[in-house]
Amino acid sequence: MTLRKHFLRLSVGLLLLAPACGGGGGGSSPTTPPPPPPVQGEVWGAVGCSMTMFSVQGYAKAGGQAGWPAAAISSYPSGDISEWADLNDPRWQDFQAALDEFGAEKIWFQPCVRNRSNPNPTGVDLDQVEVIAREIQDRAPGLPIFVSALPQYVGDFCGKVGPAGSDVSQALADHLVQMGMAEPGPIVGPLNVSQTKENMCGLNESGELFVGGQLMDFFG
Repeated sequence: MTLRKHFLRLSVGLLLLAPACGGGGGGSSPTTPPPPPPVQGEVWGAVGCSMTMFSVQGYAKAGGQAGWPAAAISSYPSGDISEWADLNDPRWQDFQAALDEFGAEKIWFQPCVRNRSNPNPTGVDLDQVEVIAREIQDRAPGLPIFVSALPQYVGDFCGKVGPAGSDVSQALADHLVQMGMAEPGPIVGPLNVSQTKENMCGLNESGELFVGGQLMDFFG
């Protein structure tokens, strides 16, 4: 083989190897892919309060067919985390009845709180949401729990929740995700006065359809 032919073969080989060696800027380190989105269209149940019930109702009005009927969770209003953390609370009976009747392949949990002016959750709050998550796991073993905070409000806030209630709810949702007890759920809101009832706490027809559409985008 002549020196010229040897040089040409060596040059071609180096060109072929260059992409595999990550040339052109030093390459980048591999990144962990994001978790896959939830399978859409699977039956899902819910744990929460009146906001949760209104949201489930809006999901059905928006055309969703995979969530539990709102009538099945009509006892949820006023169901903040302190109520659900009491495992003898009758809401658990309604949850179990809906689970037995309709089944579920995932559970949506919205940690609801009342009268909060401090955005930081207490140790009791953290303990309570863990109790609730464990009870869901005990009653629905193997099902993923998707957790969402109460919606933020634009220009005002729900007096029952308080000016920092949505922030506390978000911190509790983040805590469960960090503990590996739940996965991030749909982001609901923010809400403005035109989407809520007079007390800014309940959803009107417009608000139900708005939040219901957000649930549709997430759960299918």
